[in-house]
Amino acid sequence: MKTIGIVGIAKNTGKTTTTNALIEYLYQQDAKICVTSIGYDGEEIDNITALPKPRISLNPGTLVVTASDCVAPQAESYRILRQTDIHTVLGNIQICQTEKPVNAIVAGPKTGDDLQRVMGMLQDFACDVLLVDGALNRVAPFAKVENLVIAVGPAANHDLDELAREIKLIVDLTRLTVWQCKGDPFPFSGKSAAGSQGVDVDPQNNAVWVHGPVYATTLQKKIAEFRQSTPVSALIIASALHLLSGSEYREIQRFMQHLRQASIDLFVQKQIRLLGLTINPAYPAPVKKGLNIYQLRYVDEQIFKEKLQALLDHESLMINVKNESAEPLLERAV
Repeated sequence: MKTIGIVGIAKNTGKTTTTNALIEYLYQQDAKICVTSIGYDGEEIDNITALPKPRISLNPGTLVVTASDCVAPQAESYRILRQTDIHTVLGNIQICQTEKPVNAIVAGPKTGDDLQRVMGMLQDFACDVLLVDGALNRVAPFAKVENLVIAVGPAANHDLDELAREIKLIVDLTRLTVWQCKGDPFPFSGKSAAGSQGVDVDPQNNAVWVHGPVYATTLQKKIAEFRQSTPVSALIIASALHLLSGSEYREIQRFMQHLRQASIDLFVQKQIRLLGLTINPAYPAPVKKGLNIYQLRYVDEQIFKEKLQALLDHESLMINVKNESAEPLLERAV
């Protein structure tokens, strides 16, 4: 089973549109797919801008992993295949299959361990591809998936030059080297006294390990404390997503600069394959300053792409799934 996470760098960057494009192409390939979400997805109206939101549109025969309270209002559209004991505020997680076309409301497992359990259960249902919908501020569980698609757009930042630099940083983080050393490559499991707070020091390798979300500003101070007694030349984090979920862009930028100045190399325990970026040139903008009324505006898509291409290498795939096929993204999936 291939596993693909779809995240947006901010609200309104086209994450759900990207998910629908992947689903549509997979249907054309007669793949058996499953859809779930880290968090809640499926609102008809954006709760901030009041603009319509795209829905996750599913054909009959599609697997859906979602909370029971999301299934109940559309009960006639689903057949429940398995009840689980994975609890959420919207009820226990259920594995369902669509019986008719439906705009799904999806609220899936919230932790990496729960997502891992669901992935194990899906082996019983001959699933070909699992799509996991999420956002960068809640993506630590995405470390369990093997592939990643990132939806980007000016809703995150209207300054296209700065936005392009932010996207480059994200792409660079997804390419961090996996830690390799002599002996046990992962000597800690987060169960030691220090690890109970998410951080361990490995004097043998002059390394600091961070097991959970990385809060850049706090960690920078901790590393300075560790270096008073132990030389630190390597920092190992669980995945790039743990850094992205724990810190803002400018904090990460300053943190990376600090590591370079301190000659500390950054590694990951797991690298997630970035399939590509999807481009959404639209963003919600107030109709008039001071009014809570929004309309969609657009940046020049070609200029946006050119700014990204100037910073990214030729391996970085960028497509607008509204007018381009999702096939090139899925061809890269492992």
